[in-house]
Amino acid sequence: MPIKNTDTVINCIIANANQHAYKWDKNISDDHKLVVLLRELGELSNSLYEKHEHPPELELIQISGICINWLRRFPEDKVILALEQTTKEHQQRGT
Repeated sequence: MPIKNTDTVINCIIANANQHAYKWDKNISDDHKLVVLLRELGELSNSLYEKHEHPPELELIQISGICINWLRRFPEDKVILALEQTTKEHQQRGT
């Protein structure tokens, strides 16, 4: 049965991001961050075909945690501006 409470999903993602935040405190390049993200996407792909030790749900949580930690590295005003921009674009398209 699908999760009805989005807060449950968000809390799992935030907990995962917080567990791994120390890895993102270093001055690592965006290229390295992208490699980590792509590796996790590959693991998600494998897990969808049952060729990985973790289920897709965990891989999605890890991918989301990586994205959160990456976003935390940007100035807050830039993240808010990006959110406002994408919200405006969706409203214009009616999506």
